[in-house]
Amino acid sequence: MSSRWVLYGYKVFDDIFEIIPNEAQTVSRIFNEYISGSSLKRIAERLTAEQVLYKPGKSEWNKNMVSRI
Repeated sequence: MSSRWVLYGYKVFDDIFEIIPNEAQTVSRIFNEYISGSSLKRIAERLTAEQVLYKPGKSEWNKNMVSRI
């Protein structure tokens, strides 16, 4: 089982963190939904339903993944 060791929304290239644009949009969306009153669980359910990738091959989200964002 592989784990995600780089923060969601970034990749590392030559020891430099670079933003991944589509993941950055997801991060922004998570923050906006949360400050608008959505629960972490509800946000995770929406991301899973829309099959937003958390890491390659994994589109199932849970509230702990969302809280780490």
